[in-house]
Amino acid sequence: MEVIEANIDAIIFDVGGVLLRTTDPEPRAQINRDFDLGENGIESLVFSSPDGQRAQLGQITELQLWQGICKQLGAGNQLDDLRSKFWAGDTIDAEITQWLELVREKTDIKTAIISNYADNLVPDLTDRYKIRHLFQHITVSCSEGILKPEHQIYTDTLAAIDATPSRSVFIDDTRENVDAAEALGLIAFHFRADSTLADLKGLINP
Repeated sequence: MEVIEANIDAIIFDVGGVLLRTTDPEPRAQINRDFDLGENGIESLVFSSPDGQRAQLGQITELQLWQGICKQLGAGNQLDDLRSKFWAGDTIDAEITQWLELVREKTDIKTAIISNYADNLVPDLTDRYKIRHLFQHITVSCSEGILKPEHQIYTDTLAAIDATPSRSVFIDDTRENVDAAEALGLIAFHFRADSTLADLKGLINP
């Protein structure tokens, strides 16, 4: 992507697939084998199933989501173990977060998150991954009651951080979410692990 010469007021990140990525697929693969779920079976239950979507919309809690999954799998006494295994292979992108530390330290650029996620996101960013301090504002779909790519979730976030779309950068790994941001006038990047940070450094070099 070519470097865009612009004054940037805000950087807005997605979480899953961008800041937080599955670097070791084996723990989830083991769950799939243990319960004969097929490839990506447990991911589908957590993210794409009706209850997964309800959790992301705030209609049920993340705990209720896992209780339902365990009931479906006949694993009612394994909730904590299954949930722990599910997330065991996920890691925060250290290079992006180190760059964000510099952005927060050396610039006035606002930082935010827009994520389709259940109610465990902010606690996990705070306690498990220790990066909550990098973001001035976090918009989570379960609190908004709407999901990306609905435009309101973007406009609500821009309003919360008092940012202009044309001076705001948005990064997401899902093309339709990127397209929605672009339609609203944001500078949008479709995330690529091997190139997006370099693109951002070309745009913002604290």
